[in-house]
Amino acid sequence: MDIKKDWDAIRTFVNGKADKYYIASADAEGAPHVTPIGSIRLTAPGEGYYLEKYPSTLPAHVAVNPRVCILAMHLTKWAFLKGMARGRLTELPGLRLHATVGLRREATEEEIGNFLRQVSWLKAFKGYDMLWSQMRHVREVRVHGADALTVGPLTRGVALNA
Repeated sequence: MDIKKDWDAIRTFVNGKADKYYIASADAEGAPHVTPIGSIRLTAPGEGYYLEKYPSTLPAHVAVNPRVCILAMHLTKWAFLKGMARGRLTELPGLRLHATVGLRREATEEEIGNFLRQVSWLKAFKGYDMLWSQMRHVREVRVHGADALTVGPLTRGVALNA
């Protein structure tokens, strides 16, 4: 995928369709680690951010090796079963974003607000404030490349749609 040409479709998938996000990082020796992050947002072409509160291994890794791979997924069990029955998925199940993570900084009110709107449907639950009341730090992400997550022949001919 071309970051400039396909950015609108990539951003639409990540910000609107995907519901699971994972960041793969590696330490200075190359040992890998995967961290779930629920707050990834893409903005201008090639740019984005995520709010950082709980990860401990990811910050240590990006301090020595800022290159990461972000997996943004949207594949429900039902969609997978329908795809299995048809012999074809109708949508891409995910995207891989090849990126570089920046330094930790204070999040803007807009960045925090964007995330809180995303999870506002959970506000009635006790865990909402426990998890997200103190989200104050962000790391910028520079996306250098993207490719589709495929499931062999089940995704043959399926394209990313904006």
